[in-house]
Amino acid sequence: MDMSNYLANAIVNATVRGQSYTTPATTYLGLFLSDPTKEGIGTEVSGASYSRVPITMSEPVNGTSANPSDLEFATASTNWGLVTHVAIYDAISGGNMLYFTMLDDDKNIESGDVFKVATNNLSLNIQ
Repeated sequence: MDMSNYLANAIVNATVRGQSYTTPATTYLGLFLSDPTKEGIGTEVSGASYSRVPITMSEPVNGTSANPSDLEFATASTNWGLVTHVAIYDAISGGNMLYFTMLDDDKNIESGDVFKVATNNLSLNIQ
């Protein structure tokens, strides 16, 4: 996953500039119809049944962490479109994008579909 400019700046400020950074109590996965870029300006899915889902990640080993359980979104009540990217946020809506990545395979979500990330398929690696 790529790191957002927001998080990169926060880490630099916290580690070498003596400025505090408050880690979020909960992080959330969002779905995107376009690349959110490091600035977080892509098009996030929207619709009556869409909401970011809370996520947990495993304890990192050598800078790598993954989702220890399935991440499942609500059943789409309308067509959401072609999901191409995912992003991790510090809030269920609005907030700051922390990380983002392109999907291995785009997924067209139509009414009645459920978007799911299987266990260990969302991997975060910081080197």
